[in-house]
Order: sequence, then C-alpha cells, then structure tokens
Amino acid sequence: MSNCIPEIMRYDLDIDTIAQAIVNEMKEQKWFGNYKVLDRAFGGAQIVNKIEKELELVNINPKGVVHGCELYEMDVKYVINEYSLKGTYIHTGDYMTPIKFDNISFLPGDRNFKYIEVGNYPYNDGSVNNNVIWNKFISDVRRSDADAVAVVVQASFISQQFKGMSKTVKQDLIALGCYKIIINEYSDFDETKAKVKTCIVFCRKGYQGPVTYVERITGLTVQRSLELPFDMIFDLGKRKLLSEVETVRINSFDRFPQYIKLTAAEKQKWCIGSYYKTEGFDKNPLKQFILIPPNSSKEKNYYVIFGSANTEADANIIKEQLESFWFNDCVQAVLILTRYQISLDKTQYAKIPKTNVNKVFGENDLFDLWNISDDAREAARGIVKDCNYKKKTDADSN
Repeated sequence: MSNCIPEIMRYDLDIDTIAQAIVNEMKEQKWFGNYKVLDRAFGGAQIVNKIEKELELVNINPKGVVHGCELYEMDVKYVINEYSLKGTYIHTGDYMTPIKFDNISFLPGDRNFKYIEVGNYPYNDGSVNNNVIWNKFISDVRRSDADAVAVVVQASFISQQFKGMSKTVKQDLIALGCYKIIINEYSDFDETKAKVKTCIVFCRKGYQGPVTYVERITGLTVQRSLELPFDMIFDLGKRKLLSEVETVRINSFDRFPQYIKLTAAEKQKWCIGSYYKTEGFDKNPLKQFILIPPNSSKEKNYYVIFGSANTEADANIIKEQLESFWFNDCVQAVLILTRYQISLDKTQYAKIPKTNVNKVFGENDLFDLWNISDDAREAARGIVKDCNYKKKTDADSN
C-alpha cells in the first residue's frame, strides 16, 4: 500500500462478538430481512459479512439487501473475494460524501423502503492531525433519515455533560430515536492499540423515551435520559463509591498535573512524575511515580509532573506523600472507574475531592476523611485488586 494513503484508526475490539450483538438486535426488532442494510464505512467487512451469512441461513439473498462503502477500491475488492460477499459494495474515496449507489439514494424522500445503518465507524480521518470523524457519521445518518441504527462508537460522550460535541451527538441520537446503548467491556480491546472505550448504539425511528444502558458482559441494565451524564458503572457497590466520593467533593483539584514542556526554571528542579506515553489501554491510569533529576536526559514531556523540589531529599519526601494519596485504594478506584480513554484526563482528575497532600496518608485515612461506607470501601479495594491482578498476569504472560 502506498505511503500516501492515510491510516484510518478504528476501534480495536472483538468485532465478531459485536457483529453478533447487532444481528441479535436486528432479529429481536424484526428488522432482519425486512430492512435493507447500509454500512458506509465497512472496514474489514466483519459486520456486513455476518449479516449476509445470517440472511442466507433463512434463505434471503443478500444481493440488493446489504450495501456497503469503503474509501479504497482495493479494500472493497479484497473483502468481496475474502468473504464471497453477494451484496452491493463500492468505494467512495471520501467518507463524508453523500452515499448514492445503484440509482438508490439514502437521502430523505428518495426511497420507498426501510433501511438500517450498521457499522464500526472510524474515529479519525487518518490525517496528520488525526481529526475525529465518528461524530460526523452520526450527523450524516441523521440527515439521511435512517429508519434504524446499530453502530459502534466511542463511549466517552455518554459520561459527559450536555454540551459541546457530546450535546451534538446526543441530539442526533435523540432525533434518530436512540433506545438502547450496549456498553462494551475493556476486555474487548486489543490492548496494544485500543485508545478508547466503546459502545453499540441502537436507534429506531419514532422512539421517544429513556435509553436502556446495558452492560454487555453481565447483562445488567439501567434506564436513564440520554441528556444526563451517565458514569457507565452498573455494579451497585461501585456506583455507591462514586456517589459517596461525589457527596464530599465540594471542590476538585483545580489544576491538572502538567505534561507540557517544562520551563527553564522547572528543568532545574527535581520533578516527581508519572509516565504518560503508552500504546494501549491500561485500566490503571497512573504509572509509578519516579524522580526526574534536574536537566535530566529523560523526556519530561512524557511524564505527568505532580510536584517538584529544589533538592533530592525534599523531592523524596514529596514523592512519598503524593504516592500515599494517588495510589490510595480510594483514589485509584475512582480513577479506574472513570477511565474511558487512553489518557489520564481532566474529567477523571476532577472526580477526586480536593485535598491538601502535605503528609503520608495511611490505608484508611482517605476512606475516613471522606466518610466512605464499608460497602463502598470493599468495592474500592476489589477494583484495585482486580486491576493489579490483571497487570500482574499480563506481565507474567509476557
């Protein structure tokens, strides 16, 4: 493949499992065999292939029923040959161009049939700036007046306030009749590549009402208005922990630890940092703190700097205090539960009650300080234990 072709980033997950979940919903909603299907960015074609095979099992010819688009002609030819696809598949050269093919337009007023949009949308456009585009697909689906939707998208918009891009996405989904969102587990990700947590969004035209959030692994459900932020936590103990921490959080930390280029003066100090640069999704958002000497050859831009001191001795004292706070089970559990993408972000940081970190905190000090109940403490310790066990087993396997 030519170097001039950009790399389009997709969500790395168990796509066969996701495809089956989409097919199951199509059957339950009686869309299967009654609706045409369009995947306007089919990638490896796992979803449309699954749909074609399921249609053939009930003696429905996918030709004229299943349609798909991709950027490059070579990709289209490859998947058709790889899976012996029988539907209609074309290359567009541009995801954002309105989709028309075989004299069929998926634009309002130009069709006398019902159709469902399916897909695992790319989350960026492959440019130097890696511009986010998954939200533009949702807007385009709204403009095309789809009768139903079953697509994989980034999940972080669920937990955000009703403003900015989150507001636009939610407004589009409300207009499309969003009735169910299945939240995928972290284990769905290829942990060497995954950057974000994902969900499967289901919509049907005309639906108005609360969204049923489903945790795919456990089947637990919560009904809630889409406009309201949802923390994506279903376990009652975990939800209780977040609720109790929120109750005592009069103020959050008002300054996020910086990983930007240090000033000349800061470079002369001893810095306490946590490694930031990583290739995959690790549920524990903080790496161990290290001391970075003045004028070190280490690339400080790859570290989140939590503190600094003029001497090594003072830096070690501050490091011990910071570690006792940030690696306390209570804080770690909250950071783990609120992590939906690869970076430690301000949204997570703001969940932690503002506390003067000027001493070494004991195992129960923060639980006591924040009046956390026994049930919530048990949940917090379980979360951290599971995360640390996973890290240990991953390390052992390597």
